[in-house]
Amino acid sequence: MGAITEQLSEETTDLVLDGVRHGTYRILVGAGFSSSSKDATGQSLPLAGRLAIETAAHFGLPDRYALGQLANAIEPTSFSEYLVRRFSGCSGVDAVQWTASLCCLTESVLVGGLEGRG
Repeated sequence: MGAITEQLSEETTDLVLDGVRHGTYRILVGAGFSSSSKDATGQSLPLAGRLAIETAAHFGLPDRYALGQLANAIEPTSFSEYLVRRFSGCSGVDAVQWTASLCCLTESVLVGGLEGRG
């Protein structure tokens, strides 16, 4: 399977990318998508397990609970403010990596969807 630009017309590619830019389509990616991103201190962004441990320590809670359980135990405004502070000042993923990931993801969704139409 070639690049998405080889599989779809330029018009279709432009429509899809425009839809992503304007929020018509949402791209759902896993935590590994931002694996090369760094926080404000230069450390890799935490995945859910590590974030749960950090969150528990920050709020003085036991670290044996999953992030979702911790979120339910913390006052919503405090939790939201913590997350905003925790993830402010991050540096993004490498542009080449992001573009390649987006193309692969878009190709999987679109080509699979087009083939499924029969």
